[in-house]
Amino acid sequence: MKSRRRAARGRELTRTVAIRQEALKESNDELTALVLGCDATA
Repeated sequence: MKSRRRAARGRELTRTVAIRQEALKESNDELTALVLGCDATA
């Protein structure tokens, strides 16, 4: 029973990390677009 709960927790953490990485990637893309936009107008 305990190992099953631990496995569920591991999957939960993996999913959370994946979501966090996806959000990071999106914000990085936005930052890159902002920087490129500033460079283009300069």
